[in-house]
Amino acid sequence: MEQCLYAVMLESANECAYAVAEHVSDDYKQQTKDAVEGAGIFPLIGSDKYILMYDVYMKGKYQFTESADLEHFKVIDHAISMDFHPRHGTVIPITQKELQRLFKAYGKPEGF
Repeated sequence: MEQCLYAVMLESANECAYAVAEHVSDDYKQQTKDAVEGAGIFPLIGSDKYILMYDVYMKGKYQFTESADLEHFKVIDHAISMDFHPRHGTVIPITQKELQRLFKAYGKPEGF
């Protein structure tokens, strides 16, 4: 039988953590001590890295972290620029054709 690993991303008012383990009862890694919600993780296109983002609602901001191994995360807020204030969000890949349709429907952002 092929070895199987379990992976879970946990998010609650007091934690944003993850676990990858051979058994579902193994320990998980805590990513922040702030109260957070709306966590999401996605692969960074063209890279071997992942982005973990979450709403630090008590501070009124989103926080972004980066990881190559989903175990060690580095805060990269300084590398992110947003002209909006999401409360929860998700990231999905889109094609160039889909991007053009979005521009046509909603306009193209300044400086894009």
